[in-house]
Amino acid sequence: MEKKFKVSDLKTTFIYSYRVMGVLVIILMMVLSACAPYKVVSIPEATVIAGGGVFDPEVYAANRWPGIVSGIVDEGIDISTVLGAIQADSSGITTKDNLQDVADQYGVTTEGESHVFKVKGKGKVVGADTEARYVTVELALNDYNGPIKVKLYTGPRIPTAETAVRDISGITFDDSDFKDQTEFGKAGREINKLVLGGLKDIDPASLQGQDVSFAGAFSIPTFNKPPAIDVSEVIIVPVQLEVGG
Repeated sequence: MEKKFKVSDLKTTFIYSYRVMGVLVIILMMVLSACAPYKVVSIPEATVIAGGGVFDPEVYAANRWPGIVSGIVDEGIDISTVLGAIQADSSGITTKDNLQDVADQYGVTTEGESHVFKVKGKGKVVGADTEARYVTVELALNDYNGPIKVKLYTGPRIPTAETAVRDISGITFDDSDFKDQTEFGKAGREINKLVLGGLKDIDPASLQGQDVSFAGAFSIPTFNKPPAIDVSEVIIVPVQLEVGG
């Protein structure tokens, strides 16, 4: 005989299922409590975490920035020492081999064959190129009078390809923070924005004749270049620039 379905049966089944779900929720809460400490996140945040996270270059740069600045300020090599080790002729020409030796001693060499240095120093501003797309000031260093000119970027722009600060700070594409070159590039651009933020109150035209102290980074690219490298000038990206220092 066919058994007839009753509404009361549906009600009983629903109540039973509801109770089972309630028990499961309680068990889950107990398990989470036992695994403390834990972070309670929203459903959208949980979705991001489950998907491996979404890279935020602005947050990444902001988190790294204090360590970047302190690393360059505290560990920077006196620029006269670095430039003095570069064996450039009177025209500012040196060799790849010499640059590699100097980088091995005082800096790093990137996978793209740029030699990058963290430096600090003092000097007098002897010129300012305020009409250029990328404004710079030229320095006469206190302890160097060789053939290599030294300039500082002063904003409001830094070339997109300029990654000296990122590269000297131990940030590499191999870091687990980046899943592709796009994220790596965005990190460098956000770091440069923070550099520019620290220079926003600098008026390069007013620096002429002023004594300044600085800490920053510069790079000398050698990829796909001949054995003789032109180092007649280097341009430093400053993470710290003090007038009268």
